[in-house]
Amino acid sequence: MAQATKMGADSATLEARRRMGTGHTCIRCGSEITQGELLMVRVVAMETNGRPRNRKVPYHRKCYGLL
Repeated sequence: MAQATKMGADSATLEARRRMGTGHTCIRCGSEITQGELLMVRVVAMETNGRPRNRKVPYHRKCYGLL
């Protein structure tokens, strides 16, 4: 998005990109997340063998703030 601003994209184009779907579903509420609301949270969980396992979990910005 920063490149679009530097290249002189108008505000309508930027807003359209923010409203595009990402294909991710929010873990908390279960609805689709738009580009402007996507927040990928890194979660570290321990496996049964004692090794850490990293994964990224998609949230809406508003849903993650409610935790």
